[in-house]
Amino acid sequence: MYAALWIWFIEVSLIYIILKTIVFDKDHFVIQTPSVDVYMTRFACSMLMHMELIEDLKQGLSLMEYLYVHPEEFKSACNPFIYALC
Repeated sequence: MYAALWIWFIEVSLIYIILKTIVFDKDHFVIQTPSVDVYMTRFACSMLMHMELIEDLKQGLSLMEYLYVHPEEFKSACNPFIYALC
């Protein structure tokens, strides 16, 4: 869960920086095509971020499977399902 929150925080920060650059800076916004090295670095970083979330996804799936196999242990299936989804 903490890894997902950390990645969400980084993504929201990047969106803020991009919007600040486009909307609030006095200079005109110009899109420059990065080099191949930048694309390779972005690809490596995105793969590492997704690999970081694999364990959290496995845990959520096992919680959903437990909910499916043992529904009698829960009053409502909605709250545990939402918790496992997050």
